[in-house]
Amino acid sequence: KMSKSAGNYIALDAKPNYMYGKIMSVPDILVKKYFLLLTDLEEKDFILLSALDQKKLLARSIIYFLHSQNQAEKAQKTFFGNAEEKAQKEYEVLRGIAWFAFLMENRFSSSISEAKRLIEQGGVSLNGVKVKRNDPIIESGIAKIGKKQFIKIKIKEATT
Repeated sequence: KMSKSAGNYIALDAKPNYMYGKIMSVPDILVKKYFLLLTDLEEKDFILLSALDQKKLLARSIIYFLHSQNQAEKAQKTFFGNAEEKAQKEYEVLRGIAWFAFLMENRFSSSISEAKRLIEQGGVSLNGVKVKRNDPIIESGIAKIGKKQFIKIKIKEATT
């Protein structure tokens, strides 16, 4: 559901950079619906892409439609800056893992309380959006932890 009250509303007249950021913060599980509702792309055009690449394509497609290809490319460059180039390591994370557990297990913090403090103080962001304490589940994308540490997170499904 896209709405102001759900916090995922994106105005059609929003500036490209703002729109790009809002689209990148869409939960992975909703990306397919956004594609099917908001673009003329078919599932075969995006299904094989990683979650991060799907969001990039979605954002570029929508901004291209509403603004221009040039604005879409500029918005992507502005959003990521050189964070993607700085991302030294890629982590594959099972869907549903909480940020606190991820930070502790991968030694970005020494305890759950330190991980919570890091998040509460704005020290963790994903795709340019600060992670909040009430957003505990990790999504795919480029994460910034602390002031200088960039990592790429890829969500994988649990196998049975």
